[in-house]
Amino acid sequence: MLYQKLSEFQTEIIKNMNVSLYANLELITSFLHADKTYLIMEGGGEGPKRYLDLLSYSLKEKKQISKKILNHSYFEAIFREKTKRSRLDDEMKRFFIANGIDIDVSKKCYLFVDFAIEKRYIFLIERSQDITVSEEEDLAYYQIIHLFLENNILREKMLWESEHDQLTMLYNQGKYLNRKESEYLNLQSVGVIFFDINNLKVINDCQGHNNGDILIRMMSECILRQTSDSVHGYRIGGDEFLLVDCNDSKEHLDDLEGKCLEVVEEMNQKNPEVKLSVALGKVYAKDTFDFEKVVALADERMYETKRKMKMK
Repeated sequence: MLYQKLSEFQTEIIKNMNVSLYANLELITSFLHADKTYLIMEGGGEGPKRYLDLLSYSLKEKKQISKKILNHSYFEAIFREKTKRSRLDDEMKRFFIANGIDIDVSKKCYLFVDFAIEKRYIFLIERSQDITVSEEEDLAYYQIIHLFLENNILREKMLWESEHDQLTMLYNQGKYLNRKESEYLNLQSVGVIFFDINNLKVINDCQGHNNGDILIRMMSECILRQTSDSVHGYRIGGDEFLLVDCNDSKEHLDDLEGKCLEVVEEMNQKNPEVKLSVALGKVYAKDTFDFEKVVALADERMYETKRKMKMK
């Protein structure tokens, strides 16, 4: 009987192998006879800003939750102490409560601790007291889930690398061209800022490519701090960068420009040995417009600014 259920589960997982884990939590929760399942996985950030990605699914409520929570010292500690399948202890319960994770401590809770590719994670199962599942069955299901996790993370890593510039972490030219031919055709308004790093070739030739890379990373940081779901940042050439502000106001674009320049000034004060000098061109359009022409005009304005800066 267990073999048959595992075979059915594996078949369903394979069907959904190219779908995100988030979309498969309902399936996983159902097969595990669980009320809720939780996945807490290392996300990104550095130092005190490191965060964890939390995904959860409630079978009764038919409800999914996705949120980011700050890393926690106990997240580190459990990798030294826990086995593959263990009970939820009091300190772990406090960790969940402190991060607003609604665990029902009256139920049976089991957690699995592991690595998938380069990411550590906790997978938690919450069950009613009247449901009994053997450790053998849980571990058998878990092995399939773990392989699915590894495949999912590897797929997402490959996708991320295909869309991003490795030096700056901004979107690359390929991602820009893809959006230009799809979602950017349907915008109600758009703001574009074209950036160019002044004298990058001279710095590379005279001071070395290491200093040139520092300037490139400084420029990317100015843009990355402004990005969101509707504000996209790109490195589209060696010293050329693009910021696209989707469906917002001209005032918002002006604000983005000001914030970028503030970050330039901030980083120049922190790094007096390597000064970042930037020329930019800005264009806003709404209602009826040709996106490519908007970008071309921003490019023209950037080069006009560059010429004026050289004349000073």
